[in-house]
Amino acid sequence: MTDDDLRAAAEKFAELDDDEQRLPAPAPPRLPSAREYLKAARWGFNHMVEQRLLDAAFVFHIVSVVTLARAVPIVLNARDRKRSPAHEAVIGEWWQHSSPAKTPVMHFLKRVRDIALHEGAPRLLAIRSSLRHGEGSNEEVISRDYEADLIEDDGSHHDVLAKLREALDWLEAELAQIEAKLPPPE
Repeated sequence: MTDDDLRAAAEKFAELDDDEQRLPAPAPPRLPSAREYLKAARWGFNHMVEQRLLDAAFVFHIVSVVTLARAVPIVLNARDRKRSPAHEAVIGEWWQHSSPAKTPVMHFLKRVRDIALHEGAPRLLAIRSSLRHGEGSNEEVISRDYEADLIEDDGSHHDVLAKLREALDWLEAELAQIEAKLPPPE
């Protein structure tokens, strides 16, 4: 590469940097506290699944994810509700019909958190497995599975990962509905 090529590349990068500076700043989140807690819960969940965590790391992540997810409506009510009169009205209305005491999703999150925290997760089971084909240097991993189940007192199993995905998606949908009722940020 010649000096002229390097200068041209530097000028192109400078133009791109100027373009980024001209972009309008993104609008501030309408529900910043609730969004941050949900973002952290999703990150913890995704990290747990991607890393296929077991044992103490699994317990740590389950407790963290469900605690953060349970906190979403609480910070929505305690912090985000105080942002404006419109927030107060919209979140107050939501709280009347969706408070944690009335919501099955929140009961599930509390139950899983309590089991993991108070019982050290003996009723939560995480298993990872892989299907392989071939031997030695010819071995190929065909699939990697990761499952986490909640074991009930009667011995039945429930897919806790699917239920956590549903809970996080439910929280996302609830926040989106609330944001849709709020006036645009100033």
